[in-house]
Amino acid sequence: MKEFSLDIDINSEDIDELGHVNNIVYLKWVQETARAHWENVAPSEMQDQNIWVVLRHEIDYKKEILINDNIQTKTKVLNMKGPLSKRQVEIYSNNILAAKAVTTWCLLNKDTRKPRNISKEYEMLFL
Repeated sequence: MKEFSLDIDINSEDIDELGHVNNIVYLKWVQETARAHWENVAPSEMQDQNIWVVLRHEIDYKKEILINDNIQTKTKVLNMKGPLSKRQVEIYSNNILAAKAVTTWCLLNKDTRKPRNISKEYEMLFL
């Protein structure tokens, strides 16, 4: 499995009333990381013809993240079958695992919005 990483900046609006990053922001980072991985790896023709939609998110929160923490996400695709793909995203705060997510994505034809089976070409890019 090929891993992809992304550095994340924390904004003041990411901080909640408890003084740490709001849980919903973790989810935003999971989606941003997945999108950046897709845009970094997939050829533009592939991106022009297809889109990914989320079917399921599972997030385990390990530790709080504060405004001045250094954040990096790491992601890899765990498997692909039919139109579905499972992806893992880990969020690190100052090099310590702060959250781990597993998401299920579905590949759609961009024009018809109908599911499209993932080809071997896709698997070669991500697995």
